[in-house]
Amino acid sequence: MLRKKRYFVLYPEYFDKKLSRKQGRKIPRNKAVEGCNLSKVAYACKYLELEYEVEKD
Repeated sequence: MLRKKRYFVLYPEYFDKKLSRKQGRKIPRNKAVEGCNLSKVAYACKYLELEYEVEKD
């Protein structure tokens, strides 16, 4: 039986220090970054040697 790949969706809002939890931030503010955007999330995935795809709206 083939194993299905698991995918995780990461939105820049999850990591944006300026946003509240109600606005979409998922991690603690002390671990978040200012001005998070798609290129920063992609860079982090690349740096961590994760397999990733970038999908723009």
